[in-house]
Amino acid sequence: MRSELFRFYLVGGASALAYVVLFLLLRTSLSPQISNVLALLISAVANTAVNRRFTFNIRGTDAIVRQYLQGFMVFLLGLVVTSGALWLLHLGVPNSSRALEVAVLVAANLVATVLRFWGSAGCSRRLEVTSSQQAAEPGVRAAPARARCRRRWL
Repeated sequence: MRSELFRFYLVGGASALAYVVLFLLLRTSLSPQISNVLALLISAVANTAVNRRFTFNIRGTDAIVRQYLQGFMVFLLGLVVTSGALWLLHLGVPNSSRALEVAVLVAANLVATVLRFWGSAGCSRRLEVTSSQQAAEPGVRAAPARARCRRRWL
């Protein structure tokens, strides 16, 4: 579990770095919003692929559609938060520098990460309550549900 968590953080850090680099490269010729969408989309797809293979050692196509749909939901959350942050930045500072744009996007991505964590922790807590209730019922196993919940948010 520790090595899986370490690999997950490593992939997340590499994805965040790739996102910033992609944003800066795209921003040379595209608007901030379009650059953000493309950089976030590319890094989210790569993140999902690398996490499947490197972090969770998932091979083949079992559940691949579900896993990429979950990755897409994470992408949408990040897109809403980062696009909103960019919109607010340009509303207040119309000619903002690239450095300020990147700082705002990094902060927005941290907010999105906290929201994902809260969602994951909330899901886990709900299942822990359910599992303790189900433990009294003979023949009911709740551990697989908890695993599905945590994986759902990753």
